[in-house]
Amino acid sequence: MPEALIAEHGSDSSARDAICAEVRELERAAAEEAKNKGQGFLGAERAVRTERGSKWELFGARNPTFAAGGDLEAALGAVDRLRGFRASYREVLAQWRNGDRHVTWPPGTWWMRVHHIASCATGPQPRAPD
Repeated sequence: MPEALIAEHGSDSSARDAICAEVRELERAAAEEAKNKGQGFLGAERAVRTERGSKWELFGARNPTFAAGGDLEAALGAVDRLRGFRASYREVLAQWRNGDRHVTWPPGTWWMRVHHIASCATGPQPRAPD
């Protein structure tokens, strides 16, 4: 126990009690916030009683390209940037395969830069064509 907490609360056990009370208050506030947002809140006691999830999923069945945490705008932006990158990459790859070694690869093309000393652009990922 940090000496500052013992000095503030008078004893080790009083400091522990104060920490437990603060954690309970934070859990209560989080549960209330979740309830106001219409979300569920499991809480520590129910989490300990829960043995496992209710659904089984084959290990490795999911392999997401990116995660957006439920933010639709972020997910759509990521999809847009990925499509733009892939379109640019395909275009430059076709030129490269036709013998043009002076093409500039889109940002994020690490393999070509490192293994073929190819020129790569810097900056943000290209946007998908409309």
